[in-house]
Amino acid sequence: MRRLGCRGIAAWACFAAGVGCLGAQEAGAARNLWSGKSGEYSIQWTASNLKVTQGERTVYDAAAAAKAAWADMVRKSNGIAMEAQFTYRLLSAVGPYLSVEEGVFCDCGGAHPTAVTRFRATDLRGAKKSDASLTAIFPEGAVYKALSTDGVVTKALGEDAKPKTWADLIDTLQDKTAKVKDCEYAFPEDIASRFAFYGYEAGNAAVRIGLPNASEVCRGQSTQLGLTLAAPAGLKAELESAKAKRSGALMADVPKDAETKFSFSQKRK
Repeated sequence: MRRLGCRGIAAWACFAAGVGCLGAQEAGAARNLWSGKSGEYSIQWTASNLKVTQGERTVYDAAAAAKAAWADMVRKSNGIAMEAQFTYRLLSAVGPYLSVEEGVFCDCGGAHPTAVTRFRATDLRGAKKSDASLTAIFPEGAVYKALSTDGVVTKALGEDAKPKTWADLIDTLQDKTAKVKDCEYAFPEDIASRFAFYGYEAGNAAVRIGLPNASEVCRGQSTQLGLTLAAPAGLKAELESAKAKRSGALMADVPKDAETKFSFSQKRK
């Protein structure tokens, strides 16, 4: 089995058979990667965690999310030896919309380890956070037009009749893959929630959508689609603040070579 170890730029939460050793952090593990405000939310991204608070309330906690995901794996493991690594990277923060790149690697007893990387956009408002959706922020017709005319998407659709609605487009793409260089990438059903705000110019938001790998040989890899969408009036001020680095952050401006990592392991029972 591949040994993950407790190394790298980030703090690693190492577990063996459910017993934690969170204190096993290398010196400097709490190094700050990015911190600031996004609207009424405070964001602290360090090598040991990515956390968002609203006053005294925690609304996003990568360490807690990783621990919960590992606990779910353990419940379903039937006692086999496993190792897993979870990674988190801030992509953008615009008002209440937080976008994070999440990665999962698991050596879970199969012929090969599994690895998946995805974008996840979260709406931090309300008592319980939920996935944000492009079609809830922008007019559905505008998102449909931008996605359906993207070069990677039109190539995937091939000579098939172009879907006429957003729902038809998403349904059709479920049976397609995007070929980029030597890898195939999937179009997830929840593609509208797999986005980040990359930039903002002249009233238009540059949006990136992350596509996960569709083939085992490219496990853990991802690719991006780039869309340009006219910003709705209610979002323009927040995008302008993020661009000016007053409040929030755009994907073009956050660290690209940093991530927060958590590692877990279970001995065979």
